[in-house]
Amino acid sequence: MSTRETEITASTAAAAAGATAAAAAGATAAAAATAAASATATATATRPATARGRRSRGAIVEAAADLFYAHGVAATSLDQVLERSGAGKSQLYHYFPAGKRDLSAAVVDRQIERVLGNQPRLYAIERFTDLTTWADDVATLHRAPGGPFDCPLGSLAAELDRDPELRPVVAAAFQRWLAPLRDAAARLQAAGELGDAEDPDLVAERILVTLQGAMVLGRALGDPVLMRRSLDALLAGLRPVGDADTQPPGGLG
Repeated sequence: MSTRETEITASTAAAAAGATAAAAAGATAAAAATAAASATATATATRPATARGRRSRGAIVEAAADLFYAHGVAATSLDQVLERSGAGKSQLYHYFPAGKRDLSAAVVDRQIERVLGNQPRLYAIERFTDLTTWADDVATLHRAPGGPFDCPLGSLAAELDRDPELRPVVAAAFQRWLAPLRDAAARLQAAGELGDAEDPDLVAERILVTLQGAMVLGRALGDPVLMRRSLDALLAGLRPVGDADTQPPGGLG
């Protein structure tokens, strides 16, 4: 074979390999998108059209959310959910055909609604003092009787992460939490109260990582003040240099 033929053969093989890799990557991305769409559809497809149906389904989801949080998904039976909700088995399987998997997806959606509903200040952060006030609310919550508390969403994620059909549902819920954090960081930056070099996406991730880590470690150590210390450290790192006026006396404490 001539040198030119060898070059053509090698080039053709490389192109074929590249096309195969691209196709494989595309197939993987498509599969991931399909799984996410399927998981989202699972969580929403059986939502009833009537008010009575919505109440029945809501009672099942609320009961499951409370039980999953208190005892874990694996340790909670569907019979326990039915007993607590007052619903019948036929109702449960009407709204959640795949049983606990579909119910778990609905509980993930409900828990992120609860989490965000308990943080109304998150949507009104315009100045750094607003961010400090929001953080103070979070820290105070974890010093309440019974605290520090597990994250309702984080505890679900730890159990459901091994299920490929539920993982996209959990990821979507965390994205819903990241979104208002990202928006708040962008508003602070636009107001000159967050450094120009900061990336709002990364700031949102840092805040959420701090919250999740502090909840896990605070709960494990039985330390209700760990959340406050963690948020103090986070805010100190985010506060623009020389912006002392945004820090109330004594930090968050």
